[in-house]
Amino acid sequence: MAGDGDQTINYESYILPHLLPEVRPREARDDPLRDDPDEQFFIRTHQAFEIWFAQILAELEYARLLLSQPPPRYVPESDIPNAEQHVRRATAIFDLVRRHLPLLETLKTSSFYNFRRHLFGTSGTQSHRFRELEWLMGLLDTDLLDYTK
Repeated sequence: MAGDGDQTINYESYILPHLLPEVRPREARDDPLRDDPDEQFFIRTHQAFEIWFAQILAELEYARLLLSQPPPRYVPESDIPNAEQHVRRATAIFDLVRRHLPLLETLKTSSFYNFRRHLFGTSGTQSHRFRELEWLMGLLDTDLLDYTK
């Protein structure tokens, strides 16, 4: 299969894994735990969640686009299965994220504390994508708006 010009498209050139961030936690600190595999695991796990949240948003936004026809137009019956397929995919990704949460339980409390103490005041509740998902699904809690700053 050929791409632009004479370049052949392969897995590496299509997926671009080399563009994924290389995790180097707390690089600026002079800290012997800088290359702590537990911290790298924690960061990569959360980065994976963020990627899945972005895909869930894309799936739900596309389904919403298919189903939101302004009057006097109506949603063509032929669009319903396509919208349903994207909602089902979003549901499956939610389930995948839920099943991956126990991975974080493999971190020992003491190991987690070694890097968590540097993150005082930050939390997963600050995830913009997670908040977007809540809002898209009608769960706008104005008390949580401060956490997204």
